[in-house]
Amino acid sequence: MKLCNHCHKTFKNDASFCPFCGSKLEDVIEQEVVDTPFEERARQTTDTAEDIERFKQEILSCIGRRTGMIVSGSVMAGLSLVLMILFAVLYMNALRAFYQYPGYGYTGPIGLYVFLIVMCSFIMTGGITLIVVGAVTNSVKIKKRENRIRRYEIEKRRN
Repeated sequence: MKLCNHCHKTFKNDASFCPFCGSKLEDVIEQEVVDTPFEERARQTTDTAEDIERFKQEILSCIGRRTGMIVSGSVMAGLSLVLMILFAVLYMNALRAFYQYPGYGYTGPIGLYVFLIVMCSFIMTGGITLIVVGAVTNSVKIKKRENRIRRYEIEKRRN
């Protein structure tokens, strides 16, 4: 195969003109076509039944890990939301008592409730982050393994 310098198309060695653009043979340089490492690896990849079983186990473990992260993130976010509501109610009661009896000058645990509400919001943010990270974790790895399993099954049916 030769490569045309003008249109960069390939043609047979015995041709004197490029079949695509009509350039003369002088304009053509012979080049060796070399596979990229990716194409070479793709051709050499032959999965065995053991590989497929291992891929299935990896998919299950990835799904289990991902599910665990989503569940734990949901629990964290849910509990922190409940605690935040509880501390907000306590905060409102403390404020009501403060304004109901202004002469005493006692602020009580108002600052503590504000601190606890802020801490719960941070915990909730962490839980939501865990849910999001859990949802996208290992998605690419799972897809690649599923594609390899599909290719193996197609090849198995052909043979």
